[in-house]
Amino acid sequence: MPSALFDQISTSRLSTGLELLRNTLRPTPHVQLAMKGMDLFAKLEYVNPVGSIKDRPAYWILKRAAERGEICEDTTVIESSSGNFAAALASFTHLVGLRFIPVIDPNISGTYESFLRRICPTVVKVEDRDDTGGFLKTRLQKVKELCATIPNAYWTNQYGNPDAVEAHYELTATEICADFDSLDYVFIAVSTAGTIAGVSRRLKEHYPNIRVIAVDTEAPPSSVGHRASAIFPALDRASSRLCCRRPRLTTLS
Repeated sequence: MPSALFDQISTSRLSTGLELLRNTLRPTPHVQLAMKGMDLFAKLEYVNPVGSIKDRPAYWILKRAAERGEICEDTTVIESSSGNFAAALASFTHLVGLRFIPVIDPNISGTYESFLRRICPTVVKVEDRDDTGGFLKTRLQKVKELCATIPNAYWTNQYGNPDAVEAHYELTATEICADFDSLDYVFIAVSTAGTIAGVSRRLKEHYPNIRVIAVDTEAPPSSVGHRASAIFPALDRASSRLCCRRPRLTTLS
């Protein structure tokens, strides 16, 4: 079979698998919380297929990369993550037949590490701290080394990939806009910043007067220069979008 035809068939199979995977990413519910003086809603991202909001960018990055011909069935996906994003990528790549190598560090929870080692043939764990006292730079350096030595490697780059932002613009925020006629405030976990960038852009288009409140954990001294959410992965598993709609909300300014 000619190489070009084989590549076309390979890409078509991958695209079909990703399209089927899209059907599992259903809109997550908004539930009203008991809060005197305001209408406060939480968007329950933990009901996503793998359990966190990171399912959205993991899927979208793979989808867009396949559409551009950047990945095929022979691709090895590589990413630096010690939490939800790695779990989502591991699950999705497994389902569509791609190889995935997560690069993790000692801050990973035992549950996540066990899951990744069960589903991924190769897991790379760095042990050396970087010049900030954390592991992020060490993990990213390892990703670069792997990409340079493994044929057909593809780095999803959750930290700087615009597709991660687009995922939340097209998926997360679109669901919010569909459910609310008006919103005054939205509280968004910062994490790797893709969520807040994508969601806030669309919400500001739809609700011109909305105020976006960024929420993040305070990093301990040992994690300076390292995303605190990588140490506290539960941040992404929480009901991470809070939306306020009110006749009056003068206590927040």
